[in-house]
Amino acid sequence: GFGDAREAAPYRYNRIFYGCDARFPGELRFGDLMPIFIVVADTLLNGPTVFATEWRDSSAVYPVGVYIGGTAEREIRFDTDAARGAAFAQTATGACFHDNGSGIERLIVAQGRAGVIVIRGIDNANDAVAAGIIRDKVASISGALYGSAIPSGGTRFSGVTFCPYGSNPATAANWSSTTRVGWSTTDINNIISVRGVPCVLKPEGIFMYNRGRDQWENMALSWESDPHPDNGRAAVSRGPDAVISMGRGGCLLFDGYSLRDISPRLGASSDSDTTADKLSCM
Repeated sequence: GFGDAREAAPYRYNRIFYGCDARFPGELRFGDLMPIFIVVADTLLNGPTVFATEWRDSSAVYPVGVYIGGTAEREIRFDTDAARGAAFAQTATGACFHDNGSGIERLIVAQGRAGVIVIRGIDNANDAVAAGIIRDKVASISGALYGSAIPSGGTRFSGVTFCPYGSNPATAANWSSTTRVGWSTTDINNIISVRGVPCVLKPEGIFMYNRGRDQWENMALSWESDPHPDNGRAAVSRGPDAVISMGRGGCLLFDGYSLRDISPRLGASSDSDTTADKLSCM
């Protein structure tokens, strides 16, 4: 359903996300909270988008949209979409910006079972290619670099390990031992931060680290009885809370304590309501 084709009403595009106002046939108008709008041609990607963020170009003056899909790292500057650095040797599975111990942020790219972490400088040159460090998802949280890994004797990326503040993630010895989170039979779909605390998103729950108990606690127990392989696949931290996608479509707002559904109305009708979407990256 395109939504809002004729008039403004509850459960329509401009009333839900304040993004695109689609009431005007043949026109695309921005809503009041749409600061940036980016369209990318599918032919420029050779795989699903796993990372996207705003960054700065070499002169540190103009903002650019940096995104990674498949083996390609690309950027959108003004109205131009272009390659950013050489293609990766393997398909990227996760990425983040993180200080590698030198005091300057680098782009850290994990490549899953290929067992390679690529570290790139701002000039897009590879500072290091760390082989044998198997990480699927990575996230920079409170100065530490967290990554999903395969626990000893396991077969899935069901565990978490971290590289402390000021340490180079290209050195295997700098990473902690792997701690299993949730079920051993499911992969970690994402790692995010809520109020500076790491959260692990899995098909069966949202696991938040409790420093006092030194345990990962499931804050979404309802997911255990109804798991979905794509729960949390797309998520974005907003500081005090996070927006987390659900596998069946739609999103949740999580503040570290409670969950609130912020999805469009389910069972929406064509040309009347905004339907729930499945997201791959936020």
